[in-house]
Amino acid sequence: MPESHQAIINSRAVWGTIAFAIAVFGGTMGCVLFLLKNAFAQHLFVSSIQGVMVQLIPNLKLANSEVEFSLFEIVMMIILPLFVAMFLAWYALRSKRKDWIKKNATRFC
Repeated sequence: MPESHQAIINSRAVWGTIAFAIAVFGGTMGCVLFLLKNAFAQHLFVSSIQGVMVQLIPNLKLANSEVEFSLFEIVMMIILPLFVAMFLAWYALRSKRKDWIKKNATRFC
């Protein structure tokens, strides 16, 4: 990565890193529970969306920075994570409504 990009990552606030962790681990655990057909996956996907949205706040400030980003980098940093998180939450809700996953899951496994 160029030094300018590394500087942006290193200057990220703690709350941005925490939001990133919530987005990543919420999505990962949601996928694991979804594979186990557990309806609690939907709640984790929603928390992942919230983490992605909070994480986007520092990324949106990059538009005013002096660093030039390509269209591909903008899509990969802003649009794709939000789209994937929203799709997973929507698909879990749809699966719950069609009884593909347990509606009243009391355990994780």
